[in-house]
Amino acid sequence: MRAVFINHCHPDTPHICGVRLREFAASLTGRGHQVVLLTAPLQGQTGAASPEAAGEMIGAHDYSGPLRLAAAAAKPGLLALLRGSATPRPIRQGVVLWHYLKESGVFTDWRDGAAPFIPTLADSFRPDIIWSSFGNTDCWNIAQALSARAGCPWVADIKDFWSAFIAPPLRGHLAGRYRDAAAFTALSNSHAEDAAPWFGGAIETIYSGLAGIALSPPEGSEGRSFSLTGAIGSPARLGELKSAIKTWLMSLPGDTARNLEFIYCGNDDDLVRNIFADLSGLCRVTVNGYVGLDQLRDIQARAFANLYIKSERTFHHKVVELLGAGRPVICYRQEGAEAKSLAGEFGAVLHSAGSEAEVARALGQSFDRYPDVSLNRDGAAQFTWDAQAEKLESVLLDAIKGGVKS
Repeated sequence: MRAVFINHCHPDTPHICGVRLREFAASLTGRGHQVVLLTAPLQGQTGAASPEAAGEMIGAHDYSGPLRLAAAAAKPGLLALLRGSATPRPIRQGVVLWHYLKESGVFTDWRDGAAPFIPTLADSFRPDIIWSSFGNTDCWNIAQALSARAGCPWVADIKDFWSAFIAPPLRGHLAGRYRDAAAFTALSNSHAEDAAPWFGGAIETIYSGLAGIALSPPEGSEGRSFSLTGAIGSPARLGELKSAIKTWLMSLPGDTARNLEFIYCGNDDDLVRNIFADLSGLCRVTVNGYVGLDQLRDIQARAFANLYIKSERTFHHKVVELLGAGRPVICYRQEGAEAKSLAGEFGAVLHSAGSEAEVARALGQSFDRYPDVSLNRDGAAQFTWDAQAEKLESVLLDAIKGGVKS
C-alpha cells in the first residue's frame, strides 16, 4: 500500500511527539509498503521543500525507508496572540474558541502551509490510505483535505486524551467533524476509552513500541544507577519523589549511596535539576534532556530500577518502554489497571507506590534483586514496534478495503 502519515512534530524533534509516527513509518516500509511522512519542519530550520520539489522527491525516492516531507507554516495571524506569553488569558481563550469554531483547529498556519502539498501528494504519490495523529486537530484537517483530493480513506490516531486537550464545550462539536474517518486507532486502551463517548467504541489500540527486548544486563553493568524518565507534570509530586529517594539513600550503609548514580532523561530537565540538586551530596546526579531511543534503552537496561511519575490525566506513554527494560519499574503515585495488566503480560515487576515510604521500600527491594531480569520474552515480543506495526497494517488495509466513509 501507499500511505501518507501526518504528524505535526518533525521526526527529528527532540521530544516524544516525533517518535510514534516516525517509528511506525519505518516499520511499515520494512514490511514492503511505501510511506510518506508529512510534518512541520524541525524547529529552527527552514529546509521545507516546495510542492514542485516534493513531486520530484516522490518520484525519485526508493521507499526502502519513509520519505520525509516537511511543510512550513504560513503566517500565523491571530495565532500569534495565542502563542505570545504576554497575551492576557481571556484573549488567549477567545482566540482558541474562535479558531476551533471557525477553523476546527489552532494550528491553521501549519495546515495552510501544508495545503499546497495536497495536490502533489494526491496526484504524484496517489495514496491508498492516510494515517493522521491527534496531536492536534489540524493533522486531521489536513488528512480530510488529502482524503477528499486523493479519493482514499483516512484513519485517525489518538495519541493524546481528547478530554484533556479539547475543552468540554467543544468536544462533541469538534468530534462530529471527524466521523468521516474510516477507522480510529489509539495509543492505549485508556486513550480509546476516553475517546469512546465522542467517537464510538470501535477504536483499535496500537501501543508505541519497544526498540528491543532486554535479555541480560549490559556488559560492564554493575547495578549502580537508577533512572527517572519522562514528563514530570506536577512539581509537587517530583518533590515528594525526591524526598523518598533521599530517605532511601540516607538509610544505606557506609559509602553505598556515594557509589550510586541517579539519572534523569526527559524534557523537564531544568525542573529536575533544581529539585534534585541537594541529592548531589549523597549520590551522583546526572540530568539529561531528551535522549535518543538507543541511549535511553541502554540507561534503563543498566539501572537497578526505573522510575516515572504517574500522569494525573493520561496513560503514560513510557510504560511499555520501561517494562521492556526488564528492570523493576517504580511508579509514583499509584498506577491504573491498564499499566498493571501490561506488567503482567511482560512478566515485569511494577511497584505502584502510593506513598513516599512505598517508593523507598521499592527502591530497596529493586536494589537487592539486581542483576535479575524480570521479563517474559514472548509477552514482551508482542510490544515491539514491528509487532505493533503488524496490527496497524491490518487496520489500514481493512480501511482501504472499506473505502472512503461518507
